[in-house]
Amino acid sequence: MRDRQAEFKELRPYFYEDYYPLSGINNITSENIWLAYQLYRPSDDSGYIVAFRRKDNPDKSYTVNLSGLHPDHTYILTNKDTGEAIKKTGKELANGFTLTLDNPQSSLIIKYQSSTTAIQKLSVGKKTGVKLRAIGAELDPHFLSQNVTRNDGAKAEDSGSHRCETCQRNGTAKLTGDGDATMV
Repeated sequence: MRDRQAEFKELRPYFYEDYYPLSGINNITSENIWLAYQLYRPSDDSGYIVAFRRKDNPDKSYTVNLSGLHPDHTYILTNKDTGEAIKKTGKELANGFTLTLDNPQSSLIIKYQSSTTAIQKLSVGKKTGVKLRAIGAELDPHFLSQNVTRNDGAKAEDSGSHRCETCQRNGTAKLTGDGDATMV
């Protein structure tokens, strides 16, 4: 039961973005069909294929056509039960991807992720020439993710003399208008 709960928690965020029925929308309660759908999250170009082979269905295989994917991206598809992974382009997946379940009354979940968005480069823009000295013993990852990666061209000297919130509370450092962080 815990495995199923963990599985649901992993899939849950995908229900808030794009949903595509892969096996149609008619007669979805019949016991002799495959029922399949696609969850796609355009925000990070990833998703899941969820499929059920109903108990009276005689077909071990079922071909689906995925939607919303970038035709020129390569996707890594991982079977969540077996761990087996393959690569296909968005165009290949849109033209037909075959699902296989050997036994009736079984299901599968396949995670897919664009290999072009799986690893992203960190870009901080042009050098500012700002020298950093004695700013403290703590690195705030929130600062890095929210300020440095924004690449808006801001420089320390653009805003004059400032103190960060933490420094204001404990009185340990000041960022001066010349771009240096100094102890106060």
